[in-house]
Amino acid sequence: MTATADDVLEFWFAPGMEKRWFKKDAAFDDEVRRALLELHGQAAAGALEDWRQSARGALALVILLDQVPRNLFRGDPRAFATDARALAVTKRALQEGLDKTLRQAERMFLYLPLEHCEDLADQDLCVTL
Repeated sequence: MTATADDVLEFWFAPGMEKRWFKKDAAFDDEVRRALLELHGQAAAGALEDWRQSARGALALVILLDQVPRNLFRGDPRAFATDARALAVTKRALQEGLDKTLRQAERMFLYLPLEHCEDLADQDLCVTL
């Protein structure tokens, strides 16, 4: 079975997950690894670019490129290796207005690459959103 953007979002936004998103937790990192390592690799290789066409697909792709590597590779430079790709997906989604159809928690994750990048203009944009 081929995983979909909805599979990523069902895992990431499952009930109770919001308590785990920003904590350093080896057990959660292991869960993320089991559930999303393969998809992260596909996203990093550019194999999921068609997901950018929809709001939920773009969101799932950003999570795979921006948040997931922070769990997979905690304390390693690889945690940030796909940040630029995530930022590009976010900027395209904003240009197309895809963020407007997402719930607040979903938009937060779509916008995080703007906060994570080191460009002040992008960080300012994140604050205004």
